[in-house]
Amino acid sequence: MTFERNIVALDSNEHRELRIRPGFEFEHLAGQQLVPLAASELISAANSFPTIFVKDGATGDYRCAGMLGVEEGENVVFTNGQGNSAYIPLDIRRYPFYIAGNGDTGEMTLCINELSKKFSRDFGQPLFDEDGNPSQVVNSMKKLLSEHARNEAETRVFVEFLDSKNLLEQRELMFKVDGKDRKISGIFCVSEQAVRDLDEASVLEMHQRNYFGAVYAHLVSLGQVRRILELKAKQGG
Repeated sequence: MTFERNIVALDSNEHRELRIRPGFEFEHLAGQQLVPLAASELISAANSFPTIFVKDGATGDYRCAGMLGVEEGENVVFTNGQGNSAYIPLDIRRYPFYIAGNGDTGEMTLCINELSKKFSRDFGQPLFDEDGNPSQVVNSMKKLLSEHARNEAETRVFVEFLDSKNLLEQRELMFKVDGKDRKISGIFCVSEQAVRDLDEASVLEMHQRNYFGAVYAHLVSLGQVRRILELKAKQGG
């Protein structure tokens, strides 16, 4: 399945007649094994799917992500129009809206994927009123995306802290499919031993930053690999 995308700035003239259908849309997650997460989402996501850290090969930066499948290009959590999860990540809730920033001015522009199936000219909530003013749904999305941008900034600080304290280690997650041993490589997790070995000043700093909840939620979430395997089996994977 090919995901079609055309990201453009939301325009009161060009998109005056557009409406957005209710509910969540998972089309942009087709064949996507990972979904971006903010550090603030780790606790909420822990009971739904494994949360891990991945490293950008080009920059060396770490990012938080939710694991949606055990195979590359596999998504068994948000698929076929169904969300098999008690928690819907913010990255999904904001779709098909995006924020584009101007690096020189700092100005932020609300954008949409105008090819998304979420949009209709016949059904759903209007994006603009008769006078061309943003509707409540657009204003709510602006607020959500502002929160998203703030969470992304806080997440960068969070992962930089974990990295600076040498708390992240490369791991392999072992599991079985059809009785055969399999593994997921190239992921990073918090090292429980490294957390136990932290000096008193670092422990205090983690408490002050309120990071322990997110860290332990992440560790607990790794047990959700079993749930991913169960979903995979149900879907005939």
